[in-house]
Amino acid sequence: MDPTEEAPPDVERALRGLASRMEAYEAQQVRIGKSVVLYLDDILIFSKDLESHHSQVREELSRLRENSLFDVGEMCLREGFEMDPAKISAIQKWPIPLSTKAIQRFIGFANYYRQFIKGFYTGNNRLYVYIVVPYPPSGNISVVKKTVDKLLKGYDIRLRPDFGGDPVSVGMSIHISSIDQISEVNMDYTITMYFQQSWRDKRLAYTALPLNLTLDNRVADQLWLPDTYFLNDKKSFLHGVTVKNRMIRLHPDGTVLYGLRITTTAACMMDLRRYPLDQQNCTLEIESYGYTIDDIKFFWQGGEEAAVTGVSALELPQFTIIETRLVSKNVVFTTGSYPRLSLSFRIKRNIGYFILQTYMPSVLITILSWVSFWINYDASAARVALGVTTVLTMTTINTHLRETLPKIPYVKAIDVYLMGCFVFVFLALLEYAFVNYVFFGRGPQQQKKLNERTSKANNERHRYEERRAREQVDPYGNILLSTLDMSSELMSAEMGSSLGDSRNSVLSYDTSGIQFRKQLTSRGDGFGHTPLERHVPMTAARGRANCRLRRRSSKLKLKIPDLTDVSTIDKWSRIIFPITFGFFNLVYWMYYVN
Repeated sequence: MDPTEEAPPDVERALRGLASRMEAYEAQQVRIGKSVVLYLDDILIFSKDLESHHSQVREELSRLRENSLFDVGEMCLREGFEMDPAKISAIQKWPIPLSTKAIQRFIGFANYYRQFIKGFYTGNNRLYVYIVVPYPPSGNISVVKKTVDKLLKGYDIRLRPDFGGDPVSVGMSIHISSIDQISEVNMDYTITMYFQQSWRDKRLAYTALPLNLTLDNRVADQLWLPDTYFLNDKKSFLHGVTVKNRMIRLHPDGTVLYGLRITTTAACMMDLRRYPLDQQNCTLEIESYGYTIDDIKFFWQGGEEAAVTGVSALELPQFTIIETRLVSKNVVFTTGSYPRLSLSFRIKRNIGYFILQTYMPSVLITILSWVSFWINYDASAARVALGVTTVLTMTTINTHLRETLPKIPYVKAIDVYLMGCFVFVFLALLEYAFVNYVFFGRGPQQQKKLNERTSKANNERHRYEERRAREQVDPYGNILLSTLDMSSELMSAEMGSSLGDSRNSVLSYDTSGIQFRKQLTSRGDGFGHTPLERHVPMTAARGRANCRLRRRSSKLKLKIPDLTDVSTIDKWSRIIFPITFGFFNLVYWMYYVN
């Protein structure tokens, strides 16, 4: 170019830019002596030869130590300078920048460390465009349009990237917006999430614009997309208000970011043996439908810590998320081996709702059934009404619970508790049935038997009296009435001692004891006693012996409690039922809580 000619405007702007940058560079310099220059956080030392350079470096390091100044991130060891592993780890674990400003801060902070981190340029090279090149002005929209048209022209969506070569690596990440419902009846759960997939398609790489291109969601229909599906999905839909909630973003190196907002209902097989004191494990299975591991590979984008977000902010009404776990594996079918990613939720059911809605009402109803033990046993209407009401209430609780759970063949923990409460309530009703039988049923039956035995004894006595009357006639024609009466009394006492029931003492019959004797004017025995007088002493002695036996028997019956007494049954029930129910609760909670 002729020096006399004027330079083009672009060249002049470039030269002015270089000049201005040099001026800015010199303005940031601070000189210490002739050979040391400070520029921002760098120390520049100029020396004539290597020996003098070592001397000057040692001098500057001593000066830094005297002023308590340390190099950020480096450790000064005997062997030399090394990077601090803790600082490198902090850069590697830095939160993902979500805005342009955050990206600029991250790149500026990590700029010095990038040379020590393996693969830093490869994974973050596209981020440097936010520092090097500003966003294009509105005049370059035509350049963007031409770039997009060029990318889509001749693009074949039927072929995957690198067809015939290495498999496509598809990174996935999920942001969970909400878990709307977990159903035990249908054995599933509903989740709303932002599902992102990222892969590299060299056919979509461009160099004309050093920036990312976020395109309309309809462009996704013109690009190759992974055939990802949810293995345990029952019903899913893509949100479409106000437009389809999907996003396509292209990067200069050909990386494609494809995002969706999805609500899916996924199957979750639950083991309800310990319900509602149970823990469940629900998963979301992500798999390739048609491409095998020879064509496509799945991995969690950003590792286990960054691939799934939003879990800590979830609040479920009946559950608490204990942990999440990410799994990557390959599954083998008859058609080949396919990649699969699994997101697993470990959830624990909150017991508070069931304490208020099921356990406490069942306990109170069981205790209410015991009130009948303090009601008088002859108040049949009150005790029967209370018993029947509590039984029906427990039946209603059981029925309502079964409607909210699937029809499974095994017994659940809450079934055991409700069945136990139902048994206690039913036994309280049976207790009054037993009391009623003892008081109103067993007594009349025993009284009827007693009457029959008494009538039979009376008939036997009359026949015995008539027989004895015919036999007890002396040769003189005298009838020994006193002997007949005493014998009858003895017979009645012996038969009466075998009669009676639990509420009556020994039943006995007593004769009038009136003796009739015909006056004899002649013929006595050799000792001056009549035949009647000879019979009386022996018969009277036997009567006195029987009386003593009856008194002793009465005393013995007073000492032994009558277990068929209705009041005794109620008293024992007031003690046995609460103690047994408390023991049942202790065993139940110790077993299922642990």
